[in-house]
Amino acid sequence: MNNEKAFTVIELMVVIAIAMIVMSMATLFFSRMSRQYQVESSLKEIYATLLRERNSASTTNIPGTVTFAANSITVTKDLNQDGDTLDVGEQAVSSYSGFTLTFATPSVVFDRRGLSSVIQTIRLTGYGANISPLDCIVISATRINMGRWQGGNCVQQ
Repeated sequence: MNNEKAFTVIELMVVIAIAMIVMSMATLFFSRMSRQYQVESSLKEIYATLLRERNSASTTNIPGTVTFAANSITVTKDLNQDGDTLDVGEQAVSSYSGFTLTFATPSVVFDRRGLSSVIQTIRLTGYGANISPLDCIVISATRINMGRWQGGNCVQQ
């Protein structure tokens, strides 16, 4: 009689099956986590752009405008402050493919003191279900805050 100890093929197949199940669960978790990261990264970029434009308007005494489209934002400054777009400087466009921006008014103007002309909520949508990232920004006259969309409102964080 042989007294050697070894794994049988069935034991090896059971271990491989369990490993495959664990790996498939981890893949689903990481893909969801990756999508949440993409949403939050895009929202933080929009938030930083709004803060930067508000700060720029107050330090340069030149009003700045942030214009929203379905999946992009544009930052412009009217250098001679006459309201036309012929002498616009510092134009920057950021696009967010895969997401949709929802907003009440298409632009926010920050005056020479850095105060917002409108009070509104900007929401990032189109990222799928079962993800609860930071996905909205509330703009008031003096503050800009990020939050999570819950029950029809942006709950600020």
